[in-house]
Amino acid sequence: MGCPIVIKPASATPLTALTLAEIVSETELPAEMLSVLPLPSSDTEPLVSDPRVRVVSFTGSPEIVASAGPAMRRA
Repeated sequence: MGCPIVIKPASATPLTALTLAEIVSETELPAEMLSVLPLPSSDTEPLVSDPRVRVVSFTGSPEIVASAGPAMRRA
């Protein structure tokens, strides 16, 4: 399948990411290829500390990095 994509949109504005997922679901890509997780930033630590996740890329403020916990580090 390749590398699946997990999008964690801003909690206050998840509609763009959810709309993107809806559009992608209408393509021939496998359903498991894209997941959208509209959850609070405080709940992201398990996502970045899971050993199955090899790369995390994000756009966000320093507060987002802090909320991800000690598992988040600079490459």
